[in-house]
Amino acid sequence: MNPLRFMAAGLLSMCGSIAGVAWAQEPEDLAQVRAELAEVEAHFNERARACHQKLYVTACRQGVQAERSQALQPIQARLRAIEAAVRAERAENRRAQIRQRQHEHEARVGASEASAPLPVVNPAESK
Repeated sequence: MNPLRFMAAGLLSMCGSIAGVAWAQEPEDLAQVRAELAEVEAHFNERARACHQKLYVTACRQGVQAERSQALQPIQARLRAIEAAVRAERAENRRAQIRQRQHEHEARVGASEASAPLPVVNPAESK
């Protein structure tokens, strides 16, 4: 196995965790697209390194970069679409949790007090 593939996959996983992607609940499509992205990145990194063996390194690297951009566009578009769907699903789950808690609060407090909105606490003022 190519060590660059592992490095690229590791880099992508770090970027994904920084971006807040829920790895525990990651759809298979997302993992598949990330693997495909890592594979394409590794392929073009290898081709860019091969350019150093040629006389016209800059022209070769520019050509590889242009091909890389073309190849990555559809993959990155799919990745963005899947990540947007994951974010939307997480947001909807969070809204459902909030609605559930609100209903539980209303049931505990009663209908008369539940009509008043819950107080909003500004963390900056509580210090």
